[in-house]
Formats: sequence, structure tokens, C-alpha cells
Amino acid sequence: MRLMEDSTMTEASTPPDVLPEARDEIARLLRQAPDDLRKDLAAVVQADAGIIAAEFYEVMLGDDGARHFLEHEVVSKRLKASMEQWLRDLFVALDDSRLDLLVARQIEIGEIHARIKLPPALMQAGVRQICRSLRARIERQDRGPERALQAQLYVSDLLHLADGLMMTAYVRDVQKGARAGEAYRQALLGHDTMLERERQRAVLSEWTSELLFAVRSSVRLRHLPKLADSEFGLWFKHKAEVLFDGAPDAAIVSDAIEQIDRVLLPKVAAGGLSENDLQSVLAELRRQLEFVRYLSGDLFDRVLGAQSGKDSVTGLMSRRHLPAVLDRVVTQHGQNDRTFGFVLVHVDELRSQAYTEESHNALMHQMAACLLEIARGSDHLFRYGSNEFALVCVEIGREALGEIANRLRNRVFGHRFVLRHSPQVRASVSVGVALFDGHPDYMHVVRRAEAALVRAAADGGNCVNWG
Repeated sequence: MRLMEDSTMTEASTPPDVLPEARDEIARLLRQAPDDLRKDLAAVVQADAGIIAAEFYEVMLGDDGARHFLEHEVVSKRLKASMEQWLRDLFVALDDSRLDLLVARQIEIGEIHARIKLPPALMQAGVRQICRSLRARIERQDRGPERALQAQLYVSDLLHLADGLMMTAYVRDVQKGARAGEAYRQALLGHDTMLERERQRAVLSEWTSELLFAVRSSVRLRHLPKLADSEFGLWFKHKAEVLFDGAPDAAIVSDAIEQIDRVLLPKVAAGGLSENDLQSVLAELRRQLEFVRYLSGDLFDRVLGAQSGKDSVTGLMSRRHLPAVLDRVVTQHGQNDRTFGFVLVHVDELRSQAYTEESHNALMHQMAACLLEIARGSDHLFRYGSNEFALVCVEIGREALGEIANRLRNRVFGHRFVLRHSPQVRASVSVGVALFDGHPDYMHVVRRAEAALVRAAADGGNCVNWG
């Protein structure tokens, strides 16, 4: 059952591991089904996908257990379009060339269902309802009992293959959560993670500097290695998967690297761009590189923060506890039809030769104190990363949330931080803000705040951006 949004199959939906037996079974089903039968079903789904989705929601909303996941108006509007697209991908657009995407998408759906704790019984009830809707339409075609039986078996087999993939991913994701602590422990035993983080940050900065130098000195970029072939890129390709234990953001970093290498660098290297076009491409390059830097640093911070429940520098809760808090907050606010805010605060870079690790820790400690002054007693404040904090503001509207975000920014900008070698340091922060919109998956509001934070930092910092 498709209860989550954004079901369009894309190249980014590559599964963390391929299930060849599932792909082969679907391919075998396609070969066995007559082409004209598949075309007839495709025509039915193409014409009635919207009606089938409407029937689905009508039936599921009558179930008390399902209503909790479906009743919010914003989510329902998104889900209806997603359900229609999922049906078309499964019956209309499906061919041998898209089997890997089909497998990947079902795996992704199962993982989302696990994350929002959707009961498996509801997933199976949803599949049965879709199957009933399609069988009713097959019977109305009146093409003879043998043909109807063939079509009904094909529909049943295809839907249950999709459901099996979702359930496999669902179970695996639940098990993965239970093993996460041990996985992180093993990774940390085998890596000096803090040293590796600084090393990879340095080599990424070095590659960026070489790129900008090549552009400014009118040197053609053919001899500059692609980011994927640089020291950072090779490390990320061959070691990040081990260190980050298959974290989804690692795949997002890989996609950004590919965008840089396959789209942006060739534009610059080809030459012939006007000055305005060149500056536009370079601006996009900088944004993508900042995105890679931010997400890879964030992945490192997650590994480092997995060892302890509290951050040793600031005394705040580490992000290890953030999923549990957000899960509870989403449930509470979803039941009461109220909103909460998720705020990410990034400390803008301080450019000083005297800025050592000791100074950084002192700054983060004082920064946490500033943020605690603004946070309400009912809110949750976390150390989110090396230079980031996260604030969960409960039961709050957009206007009040915006006021808190701006008070955070102003409080930091107006404070004089006392460091060992620089007793009167000023700092600024970039702030990304997102308001809970009823989506049952807490990562939805987190991703919006992260995207807003990246935009705020790219705009020069010391500003608030909404996601």
C-alpha cells in the first residue's frame, strides 16, 4: 500500500542492495503475460488511476487504524497523486528497462513505511483493496472467463510481488534500526573518524581551490580530475559506505558529485560561455560543493555522535536522541492537529589563524548558552553537528517560529564571544526553518530545514531561510 508521497520512479531511487531474484521474478511474469493483456490493463489503469486511488482512500479512511495516517488534508492531497503515479509505474510504464527502478521504488516505500511505523496489516489491506478495484474493472471488460482469469492472476501476482518487496525492505529497516548502535561502534573501532573528517574536509577544499584557480587563470579544465576521481571522491566511493553504514545521505552526496562532474564541469570546460553564463554556472558549482561539504560533514558528525547520548563540549543532547524526540513530537502534534517547528542553526565560518580546536570548542560552548537563552522551556535543543545545532519548537505557529529564529540569529550576532587568543570575537549563524505540515515521516520536516539551511549559508550567512 502506497501511503507516502513522491512515488515517481527516478534514477535516484537505487536500492541499497539489489534483489536480483525479485527482478527476475517480475521479468518472468512480464514474459508470461500476453502483450495484449498487459496493454488492456495498462489502458484501464491509465484511464481509472484517479478513481482507483479515490476508492482506496474511501475504504481506508473507514479503518480506525489507517485514518491516523491518512486524515490530514495536506498529506491526503499529496498521496492521491502519488498513488495514481505508483499505479501507472506498475502497470502502464513497466517494461524490462525499468525493472531496477521498480524494485528500488518498492524498497524505498517499505523503508518509509517502517520509519513512520505503519502497521504491516494496513500495508496488506491496502494491496487487497487495490486488487479488488482492478478485478472489478477486469470483470466489466467481459472478454470471456479464461481471459478474465488470466488478467486477475497477473494483477494479483504483480501486486503481491510489489508488496513482498516493500515488506522485505520494511523488515530490513526495522532490523537495521536495532543494529545501528553496534554498526556505529564497529565503524568507530576501525577508523579515527575525527582525523578522517578533517582530512577529507581539507582535500575537498584543496580540489575546490584548484578548480577556481584553473577558471580564473583561463586554464582549460581538461587536466583537472573530476571530483569523483579526486582524492575526496575516491575515498567517498570506496570507504564512505563502510564508515557511514549505508546512510541515505551518502547516496545524496554521490548524486551531487555526479551532477558536478557530468553537468557543471563540462559546461565550464567547453568554453564559449558569456561572462554572465559563466558566473551562473560557477555559482551553481559553489552551491553543489557547499552541499557536498555540508552533507559529508554531517555524516561524519552522526558517526561521532553515536558514541554518547550527550555532547561533551556543550552539554546538550546529541543528535543520537533526535529521532526518538521527533517521532514522539510528530505523533503528539499529528493527533492534536497542531504544528511544531524544526530549526537548524549553522555557525558561519570564522576566518582566523588563531582559531584552534580549543577555540572552536569554547565558541560552541558559549553558542549553546546563547541558544538556550532563546529556547523555551518546552523546546528541545540538540548539538546537531560540528558547527550546527537543532531546535525543536513544540506547539508553535509560523509567525512565532520566525520570531524565535530571528531572535536566535540576533542574539548570536550581538554577542561577544570570549576565546583564549581572541577575547572579543563576533560570530554569526545561518538558520534553516521548517514548520510541521502534518507529514507523518519526521524526516520530511528535517530535510526541508536542511535545504533551507544550505540556502541560507550559500546566501552569505547571518540570515534565516524557510524550507
